Amino acid sequence: MGDTLFAAIYPDGDENSNISFNPDQGINGTFTPRAGEANHPVIEVTWAGARRFAHFYDRRLPSEAEWEKAAKGTTAVHGDSLFQIDEVDIVVGFGTLYPWGNDVSNAHFNFINSGDPDETRVGVGTTPVGFYNGSSSSGFSTISNESPFGAFDMAGNVSEWCEEDFVDYHSGSNEHLKVIKGGSWRRGANEATGFWRQMIEPDQTDNAIGFRTVKSLSP
Repeated sequence: MGDTLFAAIYPDGDENSNISFNPDQGINGTFTPRAGEANHPVIEVTWAGARRFAHFYDRRLPSEAEWEKAAKGTTAVHGDSLFQIDEVDIVVGFGTLYPWGNDVSNAHFNFINSGDPDETRVGVGTTPVGFYNGSSSSGFSTISNESPFGAFDMAGNVSEWCEEDFVDYHSGSNEHLKVIKGGSWRRGANEATGFWRQMIEPDQTDNAIGFRTVKSLSP
């Protein structure tokens, strides 16, 4: 990968990164979660870094279509589209606005001014992975944000890298930009919908961008 940047490294413990780097451990150094951040999403990782991590564990980043399907399902709540494969008609529903449905509540997910316990922290306002599971914590009651396919936190908290190039619906693919999905703790609720998308340069890092990996089923 040459000089490709994998992550933003803050040896002095910058609060904008939930990880620190120790060059004296291991063969090439080690990344370690900062105190109290082990259950929070990994942030400040580039597209190349997220992809390299996935490949190391024989996994990959999801395509945008996979991510969106996992986030909002395929019900026909907002209509459907007709496709034909090998002369067979296939109807695919548009799913719901959010993983749990169409209503918006601060008990469902982490967005700006949602009032979650981590929002008042100095620095990064992510919540732990799976925090919105229907239980209460620090006096804050949550409603499960599990998607139709059993995935949590696909709305808010952190935006997530997708595998392929960003495709503008009018001008086509741009090989210099990648797709992120899912809104984040720094964005409004309207940007956490399943269809929200943003283009970003693959070597960028941000404290509101993370990733999840997927694995294809064996035939």
